[in-house]
Amino acid sequence: MLTEMNPAPAEEPAVKTESSEAATALVVPPARAALVEQWQKKVRGARKYWGDAFKRMEKCQHIAAEGADEEWTKDEDRYVVPVVARHINLAVAQLYARDPKALAKRRKRLMFKLWDGDPQSYQAALMMVQPPPTVIQTPMGGIDAISGMPWEPNPNAVALVEEVQAAQMEAQMLDKLGKTLEILWNHYTGEQANGFKQQMKALVRRTKVNGIAYVKLLFQRELQRHPEIGAQIDDATEQLSVLQQRQRQLSEGEIEESDAKAEELRLLVKKLQADEYVIAREGPVFDFPESTAILVEPKVKHIKTLTGAGWTAHEFEFTPEEIEQTYKVKVSGAFKEYAPETDKTCDDGEKPKHVARVYEVEHKKNCETFAICDGYPDFLREPGSPDVKIERFWTLFPLVFNEIEHKSKKIPPSDVWLLRHPQSETNRSREALREHRISARPKYAATKGALSETDRTLLSSGAAHTVVELQGLKPGQDVNQLVQAIKPAPIDPNIYSVQEHFVDIQRTVGTQEANLGGTSRGSATEASISEQSRSTSLSDNIDDLDDLLTELARAFAQLCLMELSRETVEEIVGPGAVWPDTPQRREEIVKDLYLDIKAGSSGRPNAAADLAKMERGMPFLLQLPGIPPKPLAEKYIQLLDMGFDIDDVYMEGLPSIQAINAMAAKAAAQPSTGDPATDPGAQGAEGGQNAPRSAENEPQGQPAYPAAEQPVGA
Repeated sequence: MLTEMNPAPAEEPAVKTESSEAATALVVPPARAALVEQWQKKVRGARKYWGDAFKRMEKCQHIAAEGADEEWTKDEDRYVVPVVARHINLAVAQLYARDPKALAKRRKRLMFKLWDGDPQSYQAALMMVQPPPTVIQTPMGGIDAISGMPWEPNPNAVALVEEVQAAQMEAQMLDKLGKTLEILWNHYTGEQANGFKQQMKALVRRTKVNGIAYVKLLFQRELQRHPEIGAQIDDATEQLSVLQQRQRQLSEGEIEESDAKAEELRLLVKKLQADEYVIAREGPVFDFPESTAILVEPKVKHIKTLTGAGWTAHEFEFTPEEIEQTYKVKVSGAFKEYAPETDKTCDDGEKPKHVARVYEVEHKKNCETFAICDGYPDFLREPGSPDVKIERFWTLFPLVFNEIEHKSKKIPPSDVWLLRHPQSETNRSREALREHRISARPKYAATKGALSETDRTLLSSGAAHTVVELQGLKPGQDVNQLVQAIKPAPIDPNIYSVQEHFVDIQRTVGTQEANLGGTSRGSATEASISEQSRSTSLSDNIDDLDDLLTELARAFAQLCLMELSRETVEEIVGPGAVWPDTPQRREEIVKDLYLDIKAGSSGRPNAAADLAKMERGMPFLLQLPGIPPKPLAEKYIQLLDMGFDIDDVYMEGLPSIQAINAMAAKAAAQPSTGDPATDPGAQGAEGGQNAPRSAENEPQGQPAYPAAEQPVGA
């Protein structure tokens, strides 16, 4: 959206907001200050409660990044085999290979009071509504020409027909509105500032490393800045926020005309004044916070659905200047200082001495959101209705794998935590083997004092075929009596074998040695069974990811219906977009229509096994009556994974390519002669198909399936 822009000159004083004046004076009513302090204690208590889980996440991050724990990597020369990193990359590639496909669906409802759903009864009602041929229409109504009596349609039939037609019109409207929502989903996921696909892949990777990750759904209003740096649509919001802060600092004397910030303000005003319009956008945005930045009330019973939690808090590390840019509140000298955990820098390039911890709190019990700063006696943003109004209230969507049931350990262990011991033992085995190989290098022994320093140098560094003159060797003395080779301890491969570690990895997370690039000596059947087991385990993670994306898509549709205007929707979708005008109508549609994520559309299918199943079942499916071709074609195209979309290659009612070629060949053939010797059409059922055909591919081998169990004694 283009917005006309006329920024105020730099010399004009900025208007003080009510919140900035209150922050400067720090005059806060006691009851309000007590409420803020109460919430600060709750948040600090939650941070302490989740402290052990956060420490575990930090250890897992180090293992995933370095291939070993911190103690092992202190010595950079130690041997490391990063098996965990390979497993994570493989899992991410399988779970999230492409952006998911959103499908609009209507909830099943009983729409008919009069109609029983039988098409024959509807056709009968239509016949009763339509006048017979003997009825003559007059200004006074229909009159039967034979009896002369007035004719009127059956009122029950009229009501039934009107009910069916109204339901059909409603269904058509909802279908078109669903297409509108699908286009909006594709648009806004593509508008994400840092890339939706890249962030979702990072989300899956974060879950594999930390055990839990979050997506946050927000709504960016025109020229409104969010504290979530990653959740934004690229526009002029950031520039205008800096402009307002620099103007206030200049007017209040916090910066001088000769300061660098004053020059920054002058150049920014010059730039915005040169632009007649600036880009201002609004719409849903997605944030992907760190796992350690989300604090959930310790009373939570199920972390995946946030069941039992009364509130959540999103933690930010901000400098006082960043707080002022975001909330228009000055907190300098009135907050609790913390050492920065992230690599933040000041304007002069030096690390800041302190940062503030800001918490965006969602309080479900009161259905409100607010912002506080640890140590600051007032709200940064007062409690009020949430910007994102959805049925589930929470804007956080957790992604969890490896779910467990534990009273106190509510965040499940990650794949990295489960693999920490096999990873460590693999490193130790390879390091011990390297040490043994180094110690097994050729060594020689001699009597002390028998060789001079020159003799030792010549024996240890002499080139090939060098004649060595030893001072300690007497004439006629055997050199083997003077210098003898030391027989090293032989290397036993079984001692340093890592095969058992890969067995533990397979039993823990399902990834076998062949998936990690190794060469297992197991049979093909054993490898196939292991791969099927891994696919089953992977399917559970795919279901978890699909559930998250489905919940996110449904909340996205609700948010769009409640917040986007018709003008914005038509600008994105086009003039054919269908969009309700009144809030009441939008609330009704929210109950009838929702976005769903097509199952498995984000991951990479197990093409080998699925293709084998399809090839075995396709001959039978093609012979069954009533089987539609489109779902079969869609599934086959998905398994081929060649980048085609079903809507691009499939057209309803169009014959197959083979049938089209046959019709074209028949049309180009010579006219029928009636003679079987010259007319292929007169040569029987296969007479027209006797031309040489192109060679087909040889049937390929398929993954082995476990044989059926034999009964005892068979």
